[in-house]
Amino acid sequence: MAMKRERLSPESKEYELLIRAKDANRLLIRSKPNVIGLDVGLRVKGGKVTKEKVVKVYVSKKIEKEFLSETDLIPSTVEIDGKQVSVDVEEGKIDRIHRFDLRVRPLIGGPSISPHNVWYSGTLGVCVTLNDNNTYILSNNHVLADSNQLAMGTNIIQPSQADGGHPVNDVVASLSDFVPLEFGSRTITIPTPFGPMTITIRNTNYVDAAIAQVNDDFNGANREIHWVGYPKYYHDTSWNFIKRLSLIGRRVCKMGRTSHYTVGQIISVSYDAWISGYPGGQNAWFEDQVRIKGLHGRFSAPGDSGSLVVDAETNEPVGLLFSGGGDYTNANPIDKVISELNIPQI
Repeated sequence: MAMKRERLSPESKEYELLIRAKDANRLLIRSKPNVIGLDVGLRVKGGKVTKEKVVKVYVSKKIEKEFLSETDLIPSTVEIDGKQVSVDVEEGKIDRIHRFDLRVRPLIGGPSISPHNVWYSGTLGVCVTLNDNNTYILSNNHVLADSNQLAMGTNIIQPSQADGGHPVNDVVASLSDFVPLEFGSRTITIPTPFGPMTITIRNTNYVDAAIAQVNDDFNGANREIHWVGYPKYYHDTSWNFIKRLSLIGRRVCKMGRTSHYTVGQIISVSYDAWISGYPGGQNAWFEDQVRIKGLHGRFSAPGDSGSLVVDAETNEPVGLLFSGGGDYTNANPIDKVISELNIPQI
């Protein structure tokens, strides 16, 4: 018997077309002045959200057309499969990484954590077991490795030093692996309506993630997340359109060091943007991120970085929270996180 294929709903087909249009034109749009992010969503007109689905381009400041050259103008439409897709330009601000009080034994997800030699707080996302049968803490690179700056084996304490943790007495794990954050750039040539254009573009990031091995002599660690419960076992590393689009509109929750238990809704699975707050005032470019809006106020606050975001009904892991601004929060797709760090399952 032939297998029944999953089919996209008409609305999902619209989003699929928009996402492919954004992805196909992202390099050209990124090269324009003041561009800080790209997404798909609803057009905003006269300060009001309309029902028209468009490719969204966020800029730090809108500039009148007469002050821009032809090559610097953001196109009003982009093409995909011979079709013209509308583009909406909206002013915004660059999102920031969430930098981050209780001592929790045995370890569970949700409380503050940090390297022993820094003065900031992040969140212990969840404890996982790798193929070596050892237990590890999952959180962000900028939380556990201070954005590529710390050596493997660096002691991790819980709670963080900023929250009263002791650099000796509260050591619970040691930094064991992280996905390096990319701050460099490359020069490429892209086709444009005006002919080939050579541009310099910053390298792309997909995750801000790290793990730390729980010490052998430490008294226990648990898969549970405070207030959230036990995440549904998750091991699928595929990341396709149908799967991505099925997340839009889902209610999700998290437990974090600062804002504790909150509920939000996924509004995008294709957010590309600059993220600020890294050491030395550096920004990093991220693509294909999960974008969340809080349902009862803010979904997150500084200090919540590293929280595991799960489906509010099923507890299925969705993403690893790492940044945000205002009413919006960003999370790395969990598929990418577990794939990059070789985590067999959460």
